Amino acid sequence: MEEPQGQLGAGTGNGPTFAIKATAYGRAVGNRISDLPGQCASKTQGAIISSADFYDYASDFRVYGNEIHDYGCAGSSKLHHTTYFSLRSNPDTDGPQDLQALPPHVQFNYLHNNEAKNGIHFHDQSADCGNYTEDVYINNNVIVNQSGAGITYQSSGCDRHEDVHIFNNIILNAGLPADWNGIDPETSQGHDGNGVTIWDSGLTGTMHVYHNLIAGWNRDNINSGSGCFGFRGSQDEVNVLFNHNICVAYFDRDFIGIGYQSESKSDNIFGHDNLFYYVGENPSFPIVFSEVEPAGYEYTLNPAQAINATSPNVENLSNHIEQNPGLLIHGVITSILETSPAKGT
Repeated sequence: MEEPQGQLGAGTGNGPTFAIKATAYGRAVGNRISDLPGQCASKTQGAIISSADFYDYASDFRVYGNEIHDYGCAGSSKLHHTTYFSLRSNPDTDGPQDLQALPPHVQFNYLHNNEAKNGIHFHDQSADCGNYTEDVYINNNVIVNQSGAGITYQSSGCDRHEDVHIFNNIILNAGLPADWNGIDPETSQGHDGNGVTIWDSGLTGTMHVYHNLIAGWNRDNINSGSGCFGFRGSQDEVNVLFNHNICVAYFDRDFIGIGYQSESKSDNIFGHDNLFYYVGENPSFPIVFSEVEPAGYEYTLNPAQAINATSPNVENLSNHIEQNPGLLIHGVITSILETSPAKGT
């Protein structure tokens, strides 16, 4: 593949900053985007954005194969994101109201070392937010060292009906501080420490989260309600199918996070054939919820199938997984022994 020719810069001027703004049926393909030297993208936009405030700058927007790196800084506003996809309209303008649009497709992008909050960020709010008329696809992206969550799908105060498919993504070291002083992580504003976040304050569709690798989240332990996957928001309508994912915790953290106003959603996630692995010893947090056992799905194992430091199978982990394709490491897991031949595989 040819090296990209040149690089888009963002982060100049006093107004909202972005590098690429969508048009209806537009395409953003193969771009490399970063802040200009010494600049800091901020305000309320993102490196790549779509919106419907004044015109339809959203329908069927395709975002393929872009690289976004070193975008934003510690002081970037929490309302500014690495990418930002929105349908909400402004009722005080002549723009489209309650827009019914084909959704964006966000695929094969590489985001790394970005301090603008949240990597791939879908967010709508208010009653004028419209709907996507088909399923949304967010897949085959790589996100590394991300302030805020790796991927977020959010609704705040508007009803959204579409199903969403989040799959084949690699998210490494997400949930870093955002909108902070660069010294104390606790100064982070509106922190989101999840690998993937679903914010339900009006989502009524089904979120299909599958075949993702998520390793490392909430490194600074700013928010104890964060996880490999996490909920936010006050409503209790969304359902999540969480299947065939690999979650690797480098720190003693929840795997499924129940965050701000989302206690009622602990029974809204269903799943099977996931691998949850903690590299340390004696975790204080539960690996997954013991309550998440709806009919037709399994989040628990016969204890004889679980792996822990004393398991007779721990020295042959690779074969054990191969022989038990439905294996879920659960509950009493500590770590693979340092002497295990499976260590690092």
